[in-house]
Amino acid sequence: MVVYTDSLREKIKQKWQKIHYYVIEGELVRIKTYPYEQITSRTEEFYIDKGNLTLVVIEDNGDAERGKSKDQLDKLYYFHNGELVKEVHSEEEPEYTIKESDGEELASEFNEYADIYRMHKQKQK
Repeated sequence: MVVYTDSLREKIKQKWQKIHYYVIEGELVRIKTYPYEQITSRTEEFYIDKGNLTLVVIEDNGDAERGKSKDQLDKLYYFHNGELVKEVHSEEEPEYTIKESDGEELASEFNEYADIYRMHKQKQK
């Protein structure tokens, strides 16, 4: 399912042009946000297992080539039970601390995008 953001709240529609929802056997498994081409090529992907956020992948050039290996991705955020547990960057500098605000913001975004999915799914019935 694809949701275009023009009818969503201002912060979302300014940041993203569309949101793709991936469903397997009726279960939401991935959400990917796409920017406006003229602004950036950064994407965010949210991976879900049984309704729980498990991983967020942020790619500065996420609309480009497919099939990147893990070390070619820009930022990975691993979650367990709704909490950020590990952050990995492709930059040369290692991350020694996890920024709780990043995890909280990504978890909040995930919850909002999941709510948008449920709302659009209900409209289709």
